[in-house]
Amino acid sequence: MAVQIEIRVTKISILPFAGCKNCANVAPDVFGIEEDFGRARVYNQCGNPGLVQQAIDSW
Repeated sequence: MAVQIEIRVTKISILPFAGCKNCANVAPDVFGIEEDFGRARVYNQCGNPGLVQQAIDSW
């Protein structure tokens, strides 16, 4: 019996990051804002892929 597993990884590229915090507002179950530097971070790899795409598209 073969089992197929799909792996998705969400990652933020720091260089083009605008600091607008939109990703954390659109998909708070995936993204958060780091307090020390005000940068977005991925805190949950299992969040809603539709909201992740919406956060990407709205940037």
